[in-house]
Formats: sequence, C-alpha cells, structure tokens
Amino acid sequence: MPVFINSAIKARNKAQDNYAISQQESAIAVNHAKVTLKLFAARPETLLACFGAGAYKGATTDNPPSRKRQAMMTFARTALFNFLG
Repeated sequence: MPVFINSAIKARNKAQDNYAISQQESAIAVNHAKVTLKLFAARPETLLACFGAGAYKGATTDNPPSRKRQAMMTFARTALFNFLG
C-alpha cells in the first residue's frame, strides 16, 4: 500500500513543479510580447503610418475636419502612451 501512495505523491509533486514552471514561462512570454508590441508601436514609421492612414481617411470622408481632428487625437494619444509606457 505505501508504494502506491509514494508513487502518487511523487507524481503529484512532479505535476505541481511542471505547473509552476509553466506559469513562469507563460509570464515571461506575456511580458516579452508586451515589450515587443510597445517597441513596434513606438517606432516612428509605425506612428507615421497610423497618422497617414488617419489623414487619408479624413481627407476622403464627407466630414474632413472631424476626421482630421480624430486623426490628430489618435496620433497624440498613441505618442503620449508610448512616451509614458
């Protein structure tokens, strides 16, 4: 009887260790993804591409002034969040 209990306890301990390792690796992967996304979004060409797309959308719409304001606010908000983050 104790042999079965010991093997069950060892299996449980191994499963707990594997779970802890998985959690650590998952946290590292999520952190890496967040940093990579921030670095990608903070690149000048990405910011200019977003601004250019918004400006084009604003120029081709029925109400250009509101779209231009929206594009400027989106650009400013993105730049501010990248600066603060």
